[in-house]
Amino acid sequence: MTDVGTAAGTPGVGHMNGTTDDALVTDQAPEVGETAVTLEAPATLDAALAEARAEGVAYLRRALLAEHAGRVVPELVTGETPEALEASIAGAKAAWDRATESAKQALRADHVPAGAPARTGDAGAEGLSSLGKIARGLRNQ
Repeated sequence: MTDVGTAAGTPGVGHMNGTTDDALVTDQAPEVGETAVTLEAPATLDAALAEARAEGVAYLRRALLAEHAGRVVPELVTGETPEALEASIAGAKAAWDRATESAKQALRADHVPAGAPARTGDAGAEGLSSLGKIARGLRNQ
């Protein structure tokens, strides 16, 4: 049986399967044909993960807005997670429906007759010149 040693990761320390930790030492230059493995700090990885998540949520928001275009209020589709974005769609749809219904009711209330009204002009103005018609109109005010 091979000596296990007391310091894991120490160069030359043997293991039960007969291998050593020499390959795990990272402060040595890699041999020809090998690539160096660099480990990033956990804080850097966390920042990269947070950035990737935020980018994914932004892409999901754009996809949801495209899918529901013309049926939601875009400003109300918000959230920091995919679940929050999906949940905000219902509120954005409800707000859109309320706004369109209110606009439809306002349009129905404004009744504008079709076409121009019939003329009710003076029969005596037919023989007058343009200047005479203007003078007569000003006198009638």
